[in-house]
Amino acid sequence: MTRANAEALDKGRELYEKNDRMGALRAWEAGMASKGASSGERGVMAYNAACVHAYFGDVEPAQVAMREAVGQGLDLLAALESGDKRLVQLQASPQVQRQLEKSGPKPSGVLERDVSDMLSTDIQGIDKSVLGIIRRVLILVAVLIFFGVGLFYLGLNSSLGPQ
Repeated sequence: MTRANAEALDKGRELYEKNDRMGALRAWEAGMASKGASSGERGVMAYNAACVHAYFGDVEPAQVAMREAVGQGLDLLAALESGDKRLVQLQASPQVQRQLEKSGPKPSGVLERDVSDMLSTDIQGIDKSVLGIIRRVLILVAVLIFFGVGLFYLGLNSSLGPQ
């Protein structure tokens, strides 16, 4: 941890404990913007910034900061339960806490697994052979022709009907 980042963390924590939430937020955001901050330090400062935004009821900035913290490698569940002195306590209304939990960041493995499940073509009970595919296509074409012809005649009858 660089000295400047340690000072940003400490200064933010000190201001936070003095109930200067905006000063603490500025200190942590300045620390995150510094070039020497490691991903762990950025994660801690982003989490603390998210807690300040949640305290004020600013859901969207809190969500963005939480995602940044998780993206930097912070374990969100451990952070919420830990007694780490660098992390501030999440103090928010129950509504804000629910929104943060609902839209809370998920580890990338969970997201990738969800996407792969959606894109998966492994459906039980469907014949994947060439003949099975040809059969399904022919059935689909026959159904579409049947409905197309029916709608065509329905349109003819309504246009040629009594005028």
